[in-house]
Amino acid sequence: MCLKTYNLKLSQRIKVDPLIIEVSCYLVLSVLFFCLPKGWRLFLGIILLLLAGGEGVLRVYERHLAQKMAGQEAPENLLWIYDAERGWKMKPNARAEFIRMPSGNLTEIKTNSQGLRDEEYALENTTGKKRLLLLGDSLTAGFEVEKPYTIDSQLEILAEDKMEAINAGVRGYGTDQSYLYLKSEGYLYHPDMIVYNFYKNDPRNNITLHNPNRKFGKSYFVIQDGRLVLKGVPVPDQFNPPDIWLMSDPEVQDFYNRQVAAMDTMFPTERVFLYTNPPEDQEGRQREVQGLMIQRLLIYQWIQSWINHNLSLVQWFMDMPVGYRSQSKPDFVLNDEWLVTKALLLEMSRYAESIGAKFLVYEVTSTGFRIADTRMKSICQELRIPYFNSLEKFYKLSRGQPRFHFRNDYHWNEQGHRLAAESLYEELQNRGWL
Repeated sequence: MCLKTYNLKLSQRIKVDPLIIEVSCYLVLSVLFFCLPKGWRLFLGIILLLLAGGEGVLRVYERHLAQKMAGQEAPENLLWIYDAERGWKMKPNARAEFIRMPSGNLTEIKTNSQGLRDEEYALENTTGKKRLLLLGDSLTAGFEVEKPYTIDSQLEILAEDKMEAINAGVRGYGTDQSYLYLKSEGYLYHPDMIVYNFYKNDPRNNITLHNPNRKFGKSYFVIQDGRLVLKGVPVPDQFNPPDIWLMSDPEVQDFYNRQVAAMDTMFPTERVFLYTNPPEDQEGRQREVQGLMIQRLLIYQWIQSWINHNLSLVQWFMDMPVGYRSQSKPDFVLNDEWLVTKALLLEMSRYAESIGAKFLVYEVTSTGFRIADTRMKSICQELRIPYFNSLEKFYKLSRGQPRFHFRNDYHWNEQGHRLAAESLYEELQNRGWL
């Protein structure tokens, strides 16, 4: 398989330097400013001073956070250790402080002897309680909240000590890594029920070999002769260069390369590292491309983040007959993602049945956006896999506000974990599994 890395010359990327366009706009605006009446100039001058003051405050706060995080592992990679099959897993018997950005709030993270963010559980279930194994990614792991507020802890409270809920969520995991964990370690707990918490980025993760800025890459599955085949094992213990996005399919890889190139050319919102790998330079060369000047202002980034996380505003734009539409992936990318995801779900379901456990797919959300029936629901209906979501409940109770996630972070807050647990517990009761 030939994997294409980012190989794009600057002359091919940028026909007109965005910096020249930006500076020209500022010059025009400056001329227009001095053509305004005195009263308007005074008003706009006060606005600019307030914005400059806000920028200064944010700069000081950013420096404070930088000092606070000095020597800390990047939050995405916190407590990760290398795993030859899954790429990474959590370090056993470890403790760390997770810093949630941009607020800088700290939560204490502890792992047990099996590398799970949970208390110790004997492999054999001798308590007589129902045992639930939760699979998923960062939403399930819940680093953003203290342990008593995570979905598994809330489930045990709702069950009034009649159920053990084991949290096997790992930050960054897709369906494939959750499946590999279930087969290698999860089954050892002899669960009565297995719930896979599915989030919308999981299909993309399932065809990804490496995400930018992550410490480790991962293995991947392909479909050969109608069956899943694991590839890329053992996983490389490091990637050089570390900031590239690698996909399992060359055509999908080419799409991602073109998308990143196009967005960097038109809207370079941050520093982007481009890599070229000519035969004479296998180690790769690095070039830093700066974004527009205004986009490097913290006040600009704060305003942009506030708009993106204003549910009412975003929903209003999405409901307009003409206006904002999120750019969707082409069919060949979606088909590739969901073909592998569908096969993984079928294998997870079959494996759960083989070890005597009931299996449920729980499609999770935190945003409160109005969401139509999803592809995951259709696939589970086709495969006759028990499926459940709480999308409508989150939408109705959110009331256009970020009630169940952090304002600048789509991970569940304490209320989000509580609502997710209540919804799941009610579903398990309705199915007669408890």
